Amino acid sequence: ALEGQQYDRDQTVRDLISNKKSDLYKTSDLFANMFGKMDMDGSGKITWDEFSSHLADDSVQALLALLDLNDADLWVLFQLLDDKKSAGIDAAQFVSGCMRLKGPARSIDLAQVARNQKKLT
Repeated sequence: ALEGQQYDRDQTVRDLISNKKSDLYKTSDLFANMFGKMDMDGSGKITWDEFSSHLADDSVQALLALLDLNDADLWVLFQLLDDKKSAGIDAAQFVSGCMRLKGPARSIDLAQVARNQKKLT
């Protein structure tokens, strides 16, 4: 009977991992497609003008909702995604940045911010 229970736990863990990977892939694909729509000039980068001109788009509104942000947060979001400070965001920056920002802040994230802040003072 214990072997059967162990198998069920192992299968449950495999299922959870598989579902998580599937969800991550779908979300990443969503962000990649959104980037393609925003990159109006096909340069492989989106500028603030391209980014902000899509504010009324349903896909951008969905992104903001997914990241638990509102319209007023759009400039801050762009600056966070533009981690190279190049006044433009490439697809990798956009997708990885959105994936990092997705979901609530974790305790470890907040602890890291507090630690880094202490180093500055």
